[in-house]
This record gives sequence, C-alpha cells and structure tokens, in this order.
Amino acid sequence: MVEGKAVFHKKNVVDEKRLSDNRKLSSRRDPARSPKQLRMQNCLDRLGISLKVKLVPKPNSARHGEIVSDYLLIYDEAETDAWETLCHEIVEYKLKSVTQVYRMLVNQLIEGYEKLAYQQKERFIKALPEIFETIEAERPTSNNRSKKA
Repeated sequence: MVEGKAVFHKKNVVDEKRLSDNRKLSSRRDPARSPKQLRMQNCLDRLGISLKVKLVPKPNSARHGEIVSDYLLIYDEAETDAWETLCHEIVEYKLKSVTQVYRMLVNQLIEGYEKLAYQQKERFIKALPEIFETIEAERPTSNNRSKKA
C-alpha cells in the first residue's frame, strides 16, 4: 500500500513539473501575459481544465467573459471582477459536463418525435389521392354547378 502511494505521489510530482514547464514555456511564448493572467492560467492548469485564459478588457461589453474555442476570455478590467468572472466561467464549464446527459436525452427525444411526425406526414400524403378522388366523385359536374348558381 505504501509503495502504491509513493508511485502515485511521484506521478503527481512529474505531472506538476510538466505543468510548471508548460507554464514557463507559455509565458516565454507570450511576454504580454500579465501576472494576473498567469495566476488565472495556473488555476485552470491545476484544475485540469484545458483552456487558455486570455484577458481582453471590454468595458462596455454586455458579457463579463465567455468560452470561445479553447479560450476562456475575460472582459472585465477590474481585478476582483475578473476573478469573479473566472470562477463563474469555471463553474459553468464544469457544469456543462453534468448537464450533457440531459442535452443528449432531449436531443434523442426530439429525434424520436421528428421521426414520428415524418411517418404521420407520409401517411397523410399517401391518403391525399383517395381524399381528392372521393371529393371529385361526389362533386357535381360543371354543368350542374352552373345551373344551381
């Protein structure tokens, strides 16, 4: 048991070193990253979230932040607001995996009802010729119509 824990601990140390190395590389690649942005990225890395934080101040934006592709964009300028937005977006991102089951269920239900509606529409279309023939057979001829009018 102790041996297994040591291996697990050693693996975490290796993973932490890899994350640390990746952070150093990413900060070298993008010298414009602020310390705040690096700390936020560190949070994502430690939580195992494979997104990249990007601070994009937009003071007049209706949104405080959003996830677009592989980026978590934060539009807030004030640091406290930016951290609140980071927290909100992380929770929303994690919650999405929980609600995915319900989205799949709803999509399956929609697909089933679309098939049912299609089958009913096809039966109706097949019945149309009989409807038109029945009406045509009972309709007075054009000579009879002009006499009634």
